[in-house]
Amino acid sequence: MIGLHEHPEIHSTWGQIRITCNGRYFSHKDAVIIDSYAQPWDWDWQGPGFEGMHHSPGYRSIDLDHFFFDQFQDQYRYLILSTGRENKLTVNDSVIQYAKSKGILEVYILQTGKALELFKELQKNAFVCIFVHTTC
Repeated sequence: MIGLHEHPEIHSTWGQIRITCNGRYFSHKDAVIIDSYAQPWDWDWQGPGFEGMHHSPGYRSIDLDHFFFDQFQDQYRYLILSTGRENKLTVNDSVIQYAKSKGILEVYILQTGKALELFKELQKNAFVCIFVHTTC
C-alpha cells in the first residue's frame, strides 16, 4: 500500500495498473485505489484452502470488507467497481445492496477504462474508492 497525498497519475494497460504520486510508484495487475491510498487487489487474499474471487459470480461482500469497508468506510460515499476491459467481471445486485447498506450513496459498475475516467473526475470533489481489474 502506498499513501497518495495528492491526486495520483494513473495508467492502465492489459494486465497492469501503474500509479505515480508524490514521487512514489506502484504497479500491480489489479488494484484498489482509495482516494489517498493504493493497494494490490489479490483475488486470493484469503490464502490456501479458501475459494478466491472469480469472474463469475464476481465481486463478493467479503472482498469489499477486506479491501475497503474495514479500513475506510466512514468518509466515502462513492464506490466504483470495474468489470475489466471486456466486461467479464460480474457484480451481483446483492453486492450493490451491501455497499449501500454500509453508507455508499452510489455504486458505479463500469468497464475499466470508463471506470478510471469516472474515478479521476469524481475524486476532484469527493472521496472515492475504485476496484480496478485490468484484464478481461
